[in-house]
Amino acid sequence: MKKKQQELIAYSKSQGVNLTIDPSLNKKYIGKGTTSNKLEKANEIISNLKFIHK
Repeated sequence: MKKKQQELIAYSKSQGVNLTIDPSLNKKYIGKGTTSNKLEKANEIISNLKFIHK
């Protein structure tokens, strides 16, 4: 698990949210780091997060 993911999970636990990251949704991106690619990556990261409220 990446350090950013670990930090996000730790932060969500401190806020009372049980956050899990589903590795089956991870995809690799091919291409240049253009703005549209960065937005697509951000959207995919958000879609990979599953929020489970206690």
